[in-house]
Formats: sequence, C-alpha cells, structure tokens
Amino acid sequence: MCVSNVKQHSQKGALAKDSLNQALRLFPEDKNLDLPIGKKKAKLLDQLSENNLAWKGKITLAHRTVASKTKQQTDIFDLKAQSLKMIYRMEKTTLKL
Repeated sequence: MCVSNVKQHSQKGALAKDSLNQALRLFPEDKNLDLPIGKKKAKLLDQLSENNLAWKGKITLAHRTVASKTKQQTDIFDLKAQSLKMIYRMEKTTLKL
C-alpha cells in the first residue's frame, strides 16, 4: 500500500523526497515482528546482565567499606575532642585552686 502511494505520487510529478515523507507519515511506526531472540544473543545479554550486577556489587561493597572506615574515624575524632575538653576543664579547675 505504501509503495503504491509513492508510485502514484511519483507519476504525478511529485518529488521523490515528498513522496517518501508522505509515505513515512502514513506509517510513522515500524512494524516489528515479535520473534524470539537467538540463543547467542540471549546468552550475551545474560552475561552482560551478570557483569553489570557484579560491577554494581563491587561498587556497593566499596561504598560500605568507605562508610564504615569514615564512621570509625569520626568516632576516633569524637573521643579525641572529648578528651581535649576534659583536659581543658581539669586545667581550668586546677588554676582556680
């Protein structure tokens, strides 16, 4: 049907570009057949998804490691800050005596 419309427009003297544009307007979406994908392509897609999951798992593990180390350092800094405050208070009280 599309080809016959293009031929009719071509016979009337329309430009080939106009004919093609009109044919594309008549059928804006491609008609894809729902065929199953081949075994090789399915295996490749499966491997890619496994690699993708493995990569994401490594990144997640790295984020967790960084977060735990950051928490440890924060706890150490908090303890140091508390001890410095305690030393300051002790010096302050000894100066009063």
